[in-house]
Amino acid sequence: MGKNVLSILGSPIFKWGIMYFSNRAILFSLLFTGCAQPSPEVSANQSASTKVMLEGKTEGRLIEGYSLVDIPAGSFMMGCTKLDTNCSPAEKPSHKVTLTRSFSMMKTEVTRALYKKVTGKSPGFCFDCDDSCPVEMVSWLDAVFFANELSELEGITPCYSIHEEDKDKYGYPYIQWKDKECMGWRLPTEAEWEFAARGGQEHFFSGGAQLEEVAWFEENSAVQNTHRPHKVASKKANGYGLYDMTGNVAEWVWDFDLRYDKKNNPKGLLGEEVGYPSAEAQQDPISEEKSNFHIYRGGSFLSHRIGSRLSTRGMMGADLSFKFIGFRLVKTQK
Repeated sequence: MGKNVLSILGSPIFKWGIMYFSNRAILFSLLFTGCAQPSPEVSANQSASTKVMLEGKTEGRLIEGYSLVDIPAGSFMMGCTKLDTNCSPAEKPSHKVTLTRSFSMMKTEVTRALYKKVTGKSPGFCFDCDDSCPVEMVSWLDAVFFANELSELEGITPCYSIHEEDKDKYGYPYIQWKDKECMGWRLPTEAEWEFAARGGQEHFFSGGAQLEEVAWFEENSAVQNTHRPHKVASKKANGYGLYDMTGNVAEWVWDFDLRYDKKNNPKGLLGEEVGYPSAEAQQDPISEEKSNFHIYRGGSFLSHRIGSRLSTRGMMGADLSFKFIGFRLVKTQK
């Protein structure tokens, strides 16, 4: 992790981290403390032959180790709420989003046990925690590869394909999600994630107004003076029956760097021309594939109260892995 992190010092992403990290203590913790085991490198040249979209379905079986919650289609106000006075520019303005497709979401974050069952390997863990804890030290690329592998194991056509010849300016291949109606496993879009996290309720946190009841965060996550993740589903679920959408580990989503209102924020976090044309109502928003820097959501065991709000956003490079970021997957419903 050290080599990857050092490579971003002084870069736009590092400057953005200083501005928008929900808890500055997180920044110093992730940059200057190591893990018991190193995170595996994700090569930009990782073979695409085993990570490509299949032409047809293969025979497979359902993998044990996860439960699903059905999330209905619907509309909500995304971003900084009118009651919230602690929002960063990245969370503004609040805007109406309509999701026209229902989807199924994993009830919990992907656990260490499920990750090992699907991939046959473990990432470098930072904490002494059993296999019921959420997986961490996984990059956005790791999460995408996991989604394809789980789809293949269960005989579903994967959603993602990789084109080695099509790389960004940092030398990493673009992951393409061409068929938005695909039935395979995938990362949620940022809008899907926030809609699901809100759970049909009006709270600053996913599942309730009392953060201690719904999340492992800075004030309650320490064990022997070390902040760490905890067993999934050990706090209160939200209105949809989802656990740990606030706290425990933050979660990668599909979306690339974008602004909610390009008119007022003409450049994205990395200086690219990205983002919605305005803060007008959006339908099934998915950010353009402009960079390999991706959004993560939900706060973590390192986040303080302000950084645990539902509208808080973070962003990191696709190949970077940290001790406070994990993921969960979704599937579009037929």
